[in-house]
Amino acid sequence: MTIDDFWKLIAHVDRALLKKGEEYDEAAIHPLVQALAALEKEDLQSFQDHLAQVLYDLDGRKYFDACIDAAGSDDSFLYVRCFVVAMGQDTYKSTLSNPRRMPKTTEKWCEPLLYAAQSAWQQKTGEEVDFETKVSFESGSNPALWPPEKERDEPK
Repeated sequence: MTIDDFWKLIAHVDRALLKKGEEYDEAAIHPLVQALAALEKEDLQSFQDHLAQVLYDLDGRKYFDACIDAAGSDDSFLYVRCFVVAMGQDTYKSTLSNPRRMPKTTEKWCEPLLYAAQSAWQQKTGEEVDFETKVSFESGSNPALWPPEKERDEPK
């Protein structure tokens, strides 16, 4: 799967629902899960690798600081980054180049995006699977975008 294929799949996310707030994020991701369920395990792994990479690329101090209250913890910062990705390639690229575009409210989260590939596989096969990725999407994992420990406060 190419990065273009990844973004075509992300386009299945119902962005209108996603914009309504966190309580709609699972429903917004549902069309993506349906599209992913048609794929083979290798493509789901590739999707998860691309997802981890784009989340990793948004994992930095300047993005964290731009979130204000939306990134009060490691998890919330991750879910805010998921929202940016779920909003599509244009939003992602725009935010990547201008961290001030990061969401500022806790209503702009999308945790279910993290589990879309796993949900698709379970729907397709009835089996649970964990996809290991080449990079970590966890907050604080991208050392190039975080100053050394002594120069920063940890994400809460």
